[in-house]
Amino acid sequence: MRDSPLDITWGAASRDLQLGLRAAGILIELYLRNTGDTTLIVASHVLANETQLDWVTLRVTAATGQTRSIRLLDDRDESGLITAPVQPGAWLRHSINLPHWAARAINGTKPLMAGDYQVWATYTVPESERDNDMLWIGQLEAGPVAYSIPLEPARSK
Repeated sequence: MRDSPLDITWGAASRDLQLGLRAAGILIELYLRNTGDTTLIVASHVLANETQLDWVTLRVTAATGQTRSIRLLDDRDESGLITAPVQPGAWLRHSINLPHWAARAINGTKPLMAGDYQVWATYTVPESERDNDMLWIGQLEAGPVAYSIPLEPARSK
């Protein structure tokens, strides 16, 4: 896709790839944008029983100053690496349900409480992931973005 929302917080580009981050309600949206002149092959996700983003770590800081790292992978018996071509000027987007991932075992099974947060993202594809000479390798960062988890409305009896 080419027309991304205007409220994305973009990090610095490296080797023609740029990481963007956006809060969209309860979701965090992660963008990989090709800023160069040639098509890039990027590590998009791992397809298991669900989409997992092995290369992404979110850093979440509460208004109290408490910080957590949230990984976007989990136990799996079978999986497959999914790569994606990103054309010049185009981008790839993933939507992340942050409260869902925060409560997973890999992240300490501790839910995020209602409140205001700042979120940063890191996308790291190490040399060991290279399955061919075309895969983009490196590290990108983006953020912070303001993110809020609302109080749940009282339920009527």
